[in-house]
Amino acid sequence: MKVICKSCGKKFDPEKTGHMCPRCGSWYVEKNIDGQFESGAASADAGDYNQDQTSYTEDKNKQYGNVHSEWFKKKEKDVLDNEKRMEKVCMIIIIVFFLIISLGTVYSALTSDHDKSLGFDEESEDEYEDTDDEIYSGDGNYYVDSIPVKGYAFGDKMVNVDPDGNAAWLTIDSVKPIDLEDADIPEGYVVYDMEYEMDAPDDGDSDAEDMSDGGDYFDVYLRSKSCMMLEPMSQENIDILVSYDGYADANDISEVVDADHGHMYFMVRSGDYGYMVVYCQNDDPDLFEGKSSPINNIYVVGEKADASVWYDVSKLDTPKGKLYKLYDGEYGQKIENDKKYTLPGGAEITTDEISYLSGVDFDYDSYDYYLVSDILLNHGARIGSFDIVVIDTGSDTDPIKRTISYGEYTDDALTPMSVVYQYIVYGIPKGQDKIIDVTYEFGSVWDELQHESGRLPVPEQ
Repeated sequence: MKVICKSCGKKFDPEKTGHMCPRCGSWYVEKNIDGQFESGAASADAGDYNQDQTSYTEDKNKQYGNVHSEWFKKKEKDVLDNEKRMEKVCMIIIIVFFLIISLGTVYSALTSDHDKSLGFDEESEDEYEDTDDEIYSGDGNYYVDSIPVKGYAFGDKMVNVDPDGNAAWLTIDSVKPIDLEDADIPEGYVVYDMEYEMDAPDDGDSDAEDMSDGGDYFDVYLRSKSCMMLEPMSQENIDILVSYDGYADANDISEVVDADHGHMYFMVRSGDYGYMVVYCQNDDPDLFEGKSSPINNIYVVGEKADASVWYDVSKLDTPKGKLYKLYDGEYGQKIENDKKYTLPGGAEITTDEISYLSGVDFDYDSYDYYLVSDILLNHGARIGSFDIVVIDTGSDTDPIKRTISYGEYTDDALTPMSVVYQYIVYGIPKGQDKIIDVTYEFGSVWDELQHESGRLPVPEQ
């Protein structure tokens, strides 16, 4: 039961304080039935006993010199000081909390504006969905100002670190022509064997069985002298080439970098080998199947560490934010029967090969045929796709148009932040004006299609 101290008015429970006021240190007693004082505290409604209690308390205070009173006053002061300190600490915590919230809001706004500048438009998020209706925002091929390009020699160790801090190493040991016994290699072509190692940087051990495939970190191409980006041969095509089912797998040959030691095969026209190009990818484990990861570095690999051979696409006159651009290839020759043509870079191609690779059966009586080139620029961080969609010659007769593939066993690609040549056969009906305006449809699996038009250099007769 709580009582009221008559000295200072403090309410307290005497049973818990030893019958002493915790504020002023006064002692409390009350009379029993016989009128004798007993140790105890007067209740809040003690009435007539208050005077006796007060007198007794004053005597006790005089006797002990208010020692307890002073102690409790000091204790109370300490408590008050602690309360004030706690109030200050709480105020500081509240201020810091609101600062963090404010900075987070500002950062979110700035990041949103930056994402939109890279093509991550929030309004188009619902355009990128998989079969599970999961939205992939900003997974399209987005414009970048530049990507770092570094030169490496054979045997140099290249590293790529993904956003989670996981690192992978790749070393291209050599790229050499290989003699495949009994292989049906097309005339005028050479198969190059790229030997490599990939290992983990933590212990230097090349046994990287616990790592994910190198295809999550590295994408490798061969840059030809004719300015095309050639993909590695697939295991299926290699098995067909050597007429041996399972040959590629048995010899550690693949079109993607494996997490260990392996080989990649490239089929290249004689005299058209240039150098190797390694794209470092930002590994994205949540990216759905068949979609390429964005690129963060480009490594040029050859006999010498020389990155100067790479096209600096950031210096080309591409409008800011434009992903794709079509340029005049400044190459055009009239195709005649049984001739050989020299492509940019020195590689040669015959009339028969042009016919075979383009699928055009030449009819020289009805058409004039031209081998022409154009230059395609991908200013994005992902692989692009392209196709011819319109040709306008000012005539009711459509011309023949065929893209020349690089070879039966090799595909070419419009790789990130690169310039590539494309070679095309045009058959124009005789007597028709030699004016060809071509429109390309660019894009990727994520992008909205973009269109670019230009005039191709068809030579005069």
